[in-house]
Amino acid sequence: MIKKYFGSKKGLLRFCYYNMMYFCLGRYKQFTIIPVNISRVVFVCKGNICRSPLAHVVFQLNSGLPVASFGLDTTTGCAPHPPIVLHSKLQNFDLAEHLTTAVADFEFHENDLYVCTEMNHVEALKKLTNTDRIILLGLFGAPKRVYIHDPYNTGAEYTSMIVSYIIAATKSLVQRVKH
Repeated sequence: MIKKYFGSKKGLLRFCYYNMMYFCLGRYKQFTIIPVNISRVVFVCKGNICRSPLAHVVFQLNSGLPVASFGLDTTTGCAPHPPIVLHSKLQNFDLAEHLTTAVADFEFHENDLYVCTEMNHVEALKKLTNTDRIILLGLFGAPKRVYIHDPYNTGAEYTSMIVSYIIAATKSLVQRVKH
């Protein structure tokens, strides 16, 4: 059950910790606030091979806003993780054209809205950009997740589940940004 819903024991522990901080202590609520004047929506994760490229493609196909994504710890020009490509394709989202973008090669814009999948990414991004235009993707999903565990090197059940979750959370985000 742990591997299916959380990816690993580490994924479960981080999920519990961050969700406790959010639901019990009320932290992270600022990461649900959609700012005005969004020029582009930018999805951020560690490697830009799993979570952020999927959200990027889903958002791009469901909204009229410019979209980008990058990884905080990657190199530019790599293909997405094959299991993510497979599970995304099963849900009619094609990641075949995606190539990673490293943060060093990314051009930041003033009115970007940054969408992260975990608090570690928020903290790293704040150091790089000094912006407060950051939200957490999982806070737009059902159920809310402050932490979306990286599906890299997890099993097929978790990968399938988290692909479905990211798609639904991203579609929910599209609706919130449109209004």
